[in-house]
Amino acid sequence: MAAESLIIRPATLADCEALARVHYESWMAAYRGVMADSFLDTLSVGGFESYARPRLERPVEGQSYLAAEIDGEVVGFSRAGPTRASSPTGDPLPEGFAACATAELYAIYVLPRRFGAGVGAALLSATAGEMARAGHRAMCVWVLTGNTRALEWYKRRGAAPIAEAPITLDGVAYPQTALLWPDTSLL
Repeated sequence: MAAESLIIRPATLADCEALARVHYESWMAAYRGVMADSFLDTLSVGGFESYARPRLERPVEGQSYLAAEIDGEVVGFSRAGPTRASSPTGDPLPEGFAACATAELYAIYVLPRRFGAGVGAALLSATAGEMARAGHRAMCVWVLTGNTRALEWYKRRGAAPIAEAPITLDGVAYPQTALLWPDTSLL
């Protein structure tokens, strides 16, 4: 991959299907063996498109939704914004957790065939920059504890584990680890 061919830009509604494909393929690669196959087998590109569409149609002030593009193909994305008070599925987070970081990296996914090519690092840097410009100094991310590849990737980029809490998906509680970057300007 030539560095000049990678573009990080705001995601648009026209990207919806491509973003859903990235989301789906990433989940299939990252979460087999981490989540129940019975749950993963229920997922589809269409389901992820239903997730992306409202976020693209009605952007929320203070949130970032970025697409990574190489030679006209969307190959990754990230979403971030203010730290949430509970998990996306409503599970409680540790008391006072939001005080650790005002910004949260909600998602960062890259097509599996682009793993290791610098796409994720470019998305992380651009997202951290957006959060810093929005006035957030520290940023956290929640990662399934069983996703050791992702945990190590974040740690190599300066994030440190600070908390644990479950997330419930399809009736199964999976442990998550929160990691923190105390200074987004360093990313």
